[in-house]
Amino acid sequence: MRYIFASFFVMAYCLVGCATVNEKADLYGIKMKSEFSVKDFAMKPTADESFEYSYRKSTMDNELYAYGHFETIEYLAGKISSIRVTIVNGSKAPLAVERVFAGFTLVTKDGERYELESPAAFYPATRFILPGTQETFALNVAPYKLGKEDIRMVICSFGLGETKIILFPRPSSTVRSSPS
Repeated sequence: MRYIFASFFVMAYCLVGCATVNEKADLYGIKMKSEFSVKDFAMKPTADESFEYSYRKSTMDNELYAYGHFETIEYLAGKISSIRVTIVNGSKAPLAVERVFAGFTLVTKDGERYELESPAAFYPATRFILPGTQETFALNVAPYKLGKEDIRMVICSFGLGETKIILFPRPSSTVRSSPS
């Protein structure tokens, strides 16, 4: 019986990962095979104002992750003007981020989808994010007049959708956050 329990525990550990994040970002996410994987990703706040997340290793990879910051400007009265997303490549392989093969989609809690533009002046000049490095993308949200509370997720897609990094709003200290 102990052997069965121990085997189950080891198998569960290999299938599900977890981590604690201290980044003070508004959004956080990792590489996922598809949007269908979001149901296996959960974030919850911790006592020290950071948060923990858990994920399914078979459909996700936390060596490629991202965090994002909301930016506002006065004349939009509390609405988001842009999102700065930083992609971090902790893997051993370069990540292709060529502009013509990249896409950024914001999904609201109502299910609306908006294709976000990253102006050429703010798009990284490199074609790859090398292992151990990061790049930041500025995404224009102003035309949609959205508030923080409207956002369900932001999907960063590279290589014609081959690599998807999906970010979710950081969980508040009073509410458990689950993307689904």
